Amino acid sequence: MSRINSTLDVLNTGDNGIPEEIPQLPNPLLIIEIEDNGSGMNEDTLRALKDGTIGYGLSNVRKRLAIFPKGAGAFEIFSQKGFGTCIAISISAGISEAPPNTP
Repeated sequence: MSRINSTLDVLNTGDNGIPEEIPQLPNPLLIIEIEDNGSGMNEDTLRALKDGTIGYGLSNVRKRLAIFPKGAGAFEIFSQKGFGTCIAISISAGISEAPPNTP
C-alpha cells in the first residue's frame, strides 16, 4: 500500500482529482497492492491459493496476467497468520501491443 501512496503523492492533480501530469519512468510498471490487517492465512491455505487449487477469483487474475508476454505481468500473495494478507499485481506499462486473442 505504501508504494501506491508514494506514487499518488508525486502526481499533480487538478480540482477534479484527475492527474494532470504523470511522471515518466524509465521502466514503467503499474503496481496494484491490496492489503488487509485481518487474521492472515495458514501455510496450507496460502500454498493452495498460490497453486490455484482454491480461489476462483485469484486464479482468474493469474490466467489473465499469463496472456501478456513473459515478464510483463506478475502476481504475488503474502500472508502470515495473525498479521494479514497482501496481494500484489504488477503489469509492465511499456507494452505497445495488445495481448494475443484480444479484440
